[in-house]
Amino acid sequence: MEKFSFNKFKKSALVLPLSIVCLAELVVILALLVKLQIARNERFAFAFGTDKSTAELLDSVTASLPKETLVLAKFTDQSRHAMYYVKDGQLNKFDILTRESHAIPISDKGNRWEILTADLAPNDSSVIIIALNNNDTMVNGLFKYTIATSNMKKLGEGSVNETDEGYEIMRKGRRKLFDKYGEQIKEPERTYVPVAVPDSTQEEQLPPPAEYEGEAAEPAPQPQTQQQTPPPAEPATPQEPAEKTNTEAQ
Repeated sequence: MEKFSFNKFKKSALVLPLSIVCLAELVVILALLVKLQIARNERFAFAFGTDKSTAELLDSVTASLPKETLVLAKFTDQSRHAMYYVKDGQLNKFDILTRESHAIPISDKGNRWEILTADLAPNDSSVIIIALNNNDTMVNGLFKYTIATSNMKKLGEGSVNETDEGYEIMRKGRRKLFDKYGEQIKEPERTYVPVAVPDSTQEEQLPPPAEYEGEAAEPAPQPQTQQQTPPPAEPATPQEPAEKTNTEAQ
């Protein structure tokens, strides 16, 4: 009969707990690797815009917003990775990486501005905003929000109108023009053409009426000379009757 060995029993008893600990550590390591791989895949998808889950996430966020919300742009690349929208008169940004949304205020000397219209620039680099000053409802403001730098810049204030070329600001009789990118346009210089003043000493020769075109023009009237009247004729001497002459002869 084999003798009982305490050292051998001690070693065999520790095998099972050590195996369980090693297995648990392996599971944790595999979980960390999977999480890291998912994060890498997400960033790769943001860089190239190929992740389907990102598009589904933005669609779900859009569906949760009120119907009157204006969605301006959805960017899935790594440099921008955000969605921009207008809600309750404010510009908002939803960050895809942090899964958080926050408002982008328009701060200008303590004035409170409410967005009337907002448009994405043609090159997708900025948002052009027309806002109403709540402290003075007769004044509008034109702002430019640059997406890359998160900078809100005031272009001007006054009476702001949209034009075919971009935007127009009228204030105190002066006008500023901006294109759809938010860049100021210089107005063309006005040239004044001198107007010839007609000479009042010369009579204006009017053309003949249309109904008389093609007909020979009437000769110009000659100046009339004063007609000389002939001198009065001397009265003829009356002839004496023949009887008187015969009587005188006798």
